[in-house]
Amino acid sequence: NDSINKNKLDGDEIVKIKYVPKNVCKEIQQARCANKLTQQDLANKLSIKKNIINDLESGKMPYNKAFVNKVKRILGIK
Repeated sequence: NDSINKNKLDGDEIVKIKYVPKNVCKEIQQARCANKLTQQDLANKLSIKKNIINDLESGKMPYNKAFVNKVKRILGIK
């Protein structure tokens, strides 16, 4: 039984999750405020829950380039 577990562990790779960079979080938050939008307003525009915007702005969200670009596009960030 130990050998089965050992082999399984040897095959597992530890993948470090890449989170949204802090400068991108800040840029999105500043653009949202400049557009006079609350996190809820932005979430509504994206048809998502507010906590996703909160996670994005606080850097707790795993980096998803397509999603970040979509948010930037809505906020008018180049």
